[in-house]
Amino acid sequence: MLLGMKPQTRKLVLTLGGLAAFTAVLVLGANWALTLVPAAAPPPASGPLPVPDVDVRIEGGEEGDGATYRIQKGAVDRRPLRYTINGFIPERIAIQATDDIGCLITVINQTDIGLRIGVNPHAAAGDPGADYSVIPPGETGILDVRYPGFEAMALHAHHNPAHGFSVDYGQGCR
Repeated sequence: MLLGMKPQTRKLVLTLGGLAAFTAVLVLGANWALTLVPAAAPPPASGPLPVPDVDVRIEGGEEGDGATYRIQKGAVDRRPLRYTINGFIPERIAIQATDDIGCLITVINQTDIGLRIGVNPHAAAGDPGADYSVIPPGETGILDVRYPGFEAMALHAHHNPAHGFSVDYGQGCR
């Protein structure tokens, strides 16, 4: 096939073919070399969390008073609370209706025990306010911590009332 071509055309075809072969070898070699590099550990869960595209049942209030919220697909909570053995991080957050998940809060339990959130003041028999479900170790809970008539609310870990956080209700969450 190449023998019947003009010398300049044959030279161009051979040059382009050589460049294509070199590119293929370079790409395949780079992919192979990358398989030898150990993968880095994922970063700790301290940044925004993707919110599942599901109906979320919010527990709280009087019996049967929980509500169901639809969270928009792809929404990211840029202000999650993390619960560690040292307490909540951050210890104070502000919520408003225009936040990614509205007036709800995300709590990540980074301990090895179940976490039950309670409203202050702590009571051994049962904290006042909503009876929130336990967030199992390593899991995330989405809670509605709004109480009508308040501008802010203080909450805590029921098993360790010294570990607390405050929520300031912004526009649309009062």
